[in-house]
Amino acid sequence: MRVLGLHNVKYTEKALVDASSHLRGLVVDYVLEHYRKPLGGIPGNMCGRELIALEYASDATDGEGSVRGPSTYARMMRNTNKYAGITELHALSALLDAVIVVHYSGGDGRHELLDTLKRGPSHLIILHVLFDPQTKHYSPILCSELSTEKG
Repeated sequence: MRVLGLHNVKYTEKALVDASSHLRGLVVDYVLEHYRKPLGGIPGNMCGRELIALEYASDATDGEGSVRGPSTYARMMRNTNKYAGITELHALSALLDAVIVVHYSGGDGRHELLDTLKRGPSHLIILHVLFDPQTKHYSPILCSELSTEKG
């Protein structure tokens, strides 16, 4: 995390909000830097433009249908009232060199792995999020929550 400037953070509420805002900015910048090239620089990965078009340009929810290019995307995503989506999770996976496991609510055990840099299961960082298809919201899952879900 040192590379993202988040090391030595004291975990007060303000520090967590500031760190979250900083990380959000880095993720948006990463998507924009990869607007016309594959995320992670890996051939076969989608580029930022394709991810934005798939996720936001066709969705009329919350005015997202008006996202037509990098400037409207950046304006929308820099608004802290807007939830991040799959586009931003792919970028976060690449930024952190992490695998992100997306669990789907409903209790059927469905999940999806986001491994933008395609390094396989040897990652040191594995993040878990829960996706609720009704609200279209991703929530972080703490490791202790995962262990209690299985038992």
